[in-house]
This record gives sequence, structure tokens and C-alpha cells, in this order.
Amino acid sequence: MSESSPNESEILLYRTEDGRIRVNVRFEGETAWLTQANIAQLYQTTPQNITMHITAVYEEGELSEEATCKKYLQVREEGGRRVQRSLKHYSLPVILAVGYRVRSAIGTAFRQWATARLREIIVARADASKDNLGLSWRLSTASSPRTSSSRSSRR
Repeated sequence: MSESSPNESEILLYRTEDGRIRVNVRFEGETAWLTQANIAQLYQTTPQNITMHITAVYEEGELSEEATCKKYLQVREEGGRRVQRSLKHYSLPVILAVGYRVRSAIGTAFRQWATARLREIIVARADASKDNLGLSWRLSTASSPRTSSSRSSRR
């Protein structure tokens, strides 16, 4: 788990279409990062529930904490003073894994959405694979008579 400063990344606001859920999403590298509190807000559940699921994801070996958890330094107002806190942020694979475990209306909607997207990807890849297999088959059948004739001429 490494620590990063705020100016090495970009923070965007995610908002649902109805505007009920608003979450600050930190983007760094090629992934999104959320705190445990942000994940709880996203899935409309308690931070304790999210902690339980994140712990299970790591304990079951589904994901590696070193690869998917990073501390970011954040400055906040607490009791009229500015305080710097180092908060754990979790990458997109953890956010998705937790989304499959959370039992809430938004968690169910997320699972339905994710399953539909995965199905689309699998079907698209299967179609592409069929096309590639057909091409390979045509290439191998087109070249096999030459191969067999050249073998027979050597005998």
C-alpha cells in the first residue's frame, strides 16, 4: 500500500441520473479510487458493511490488498481547524467486487448492469473468436494440400 499526494491525481464528481447519489471519484493512472465511505455512499449501505466485504475480498484471496489499496493524504476541516489525514482508497476491482456482495437495491441494480455489460463483452469476443477461427481454418485447409503433396514427393 503506497501513499500519494492529491496533486498526482484528478478528482471528479459522479452523480446518478436522479441526483440522489453523489460521490467524489479519484482517478489516477488507469483506474478509479474510492474511500470506504465513498463506496458505502455509492451502494447506499453502511461503511461497516463495506469494511466487512472488503475484508472478505482480501481474506478469500479474490484480490491483493497491495495491488488494490492506496493511502492518499487529504486535508479536511475538523472542529474549525485544518487537519491532514491519510485515508485508504480502493481501486476499481475492489469497488466492483464489493458491488457483487452488497445487498441493497443499488447493489442489485449494479449487479444487473454489470452482468449485462459482461454478457455483451463475452458475446462480442466469442463472435470475434469465431471469425478468427474461421480464418485460421481456411488458411490451414488452403495450405494443407501443398504440405501433403510436398511430403509425398519426398518419399
